[in-house]
Amino acid sequence: MVDREPLIFRDPVAADLIGAPGAEMVGYHRSSGDHIVLAGTRTQVTVRSRWTEERLATLAAGGGLAAGSELAMEYALPPGLRNETGAAYAGFALAVAAERGEPWLSFFTPGQLSGLLQASGMTVAEQVRQRGAVPAALWDRSDALRPLDLCRLARATVSP
Repeated sequence: MVDREPLIFRDPVAADLIGAPGAEMVGYHRSSGDHIVLAGTRTQVTVRSRWTEERLATLAAGGGLAAGSELAMEYALPPGLRNETGAAYAGFALAVAAERGEPWLSFFTPGQLSGLLQASGMTVAEQVRQRGAVPAALWDRSDALRPLDLCRLARATVSP
């Protein structure tokens, strides 16, 4: 709704669901969207949405949940694993989230997340950075969307 082609994620129903406050926010993103906080937020949301929707499609085709069911999730990295852009975005976004009563409390290394999932009876199938979560050609852009390393996406399956 804000960024130019190539689109990372198309949501055909978003415009009908966001209402007046959402439309106001879209307008703000269109006028000021190159700021790191706004562009970073859109990058986080669109990459996560596309990656998750692609995986939610491997479950519908499977005909239901059973052994081998998948969990798709996003998790935040600790400061030492963030790239420069991810650290800059975190400097803004974490403070705003805390002010709004939603502080980011958990940060994991990829190894720590794998250990937690394994202890819960799951096997990690993949962990990806934003850059690797969508086709590489989608990062050849003329707008402000750039992959940042603040969060990772993970997919795990229920162990048999």
